[in-house]
Amino acid sequence: MKNLFILSILTLLFTASAFAQLQEDVDYNPSVQPEFFGGQEAMNAYLKENLNYPADALENKKTETIFVEFVINEDGSISRQIARRGGHPSLVTEALRVVSEMPAWNPGQDASGKNVKTSITLPVRFEL
Repeated sequence: MKNLFILSILTLLFTASAFAQLQEDVDYNPSVQPEFFGGQEAMNAYLKENLNYPADALENKKTETIFVEFVINEDGSISRQIARRGGHPSLVTEALRVVSEMPAWNPGQDASGKNVKTSITLPVRFEL
């Protein structure tokens, strides 16, 4: 439990610096939105397969939706993930982990068709 708390604090410290960078060089309204390869169904399948309910949250019957904001880079990779809303530390840590390990997306594009960094906010639901 103590290790989980320390991990959560470290995660928050690292994501705080990512938040400061999040607004730089990011297109918040691209002409073409980024998309998970395979679309929404594929992303839901990825989350279902890879999201692990933390034991302490399960034991305490915690159910929450953690909103993770992150950047889809020009090459489709993910960076700068930060929990924008959420509470239980182990749920936040797990939501950040599963987003950070996502496969590359189809990147967003500007009006000229150039790939651009784009911000996405994804709700990650933990339900019993």
